[in-house]
Amino acid sequence: MDKKKLVIKKEYLVKKDFLAEIATATEVTATKVEAVLDKTGEIIQRELEDNKKVVVPGLGFTFKPAFREGGEKMTRNPQTNQSELKNIADKYVIKVKPTAKMADLFNKNMTEKKAINKK
Repeated sequence: MDKKKLVIKKEYLVKKDFLAEIATATEVTATKVEAVLDKTGEIIQRELEDNKKVVVPGLGFTFKPAFREGGEKMTRNPQTNQSELKNIADKYVIKVKPTAKMADLFNKNMTEKKAINKK
């Protein structure tokens, strides 16, 4: 069975265009949209630092604080192909996961899009 691979485009939506798109859709100035977006990020950061899980239904994502324990790990240098044992430090991370609704909608839309492209 052949593996299917999704080819990710090299271009991406930059902040300026993202803000402009929201501003146009909501009839709010880009400056106000940016202020709301910045404040949303601040609130999410604050809640995560207080060890709280943050669910943003309208955005379709769940943010969760986590701790990744370090230790010794075997790594490989891709240039020399040599393996070496490295000591990885403990670190705090943020796990980001789409809500079930967002994941299902994405899958449905991508499936339909691929089906249309095959015709």
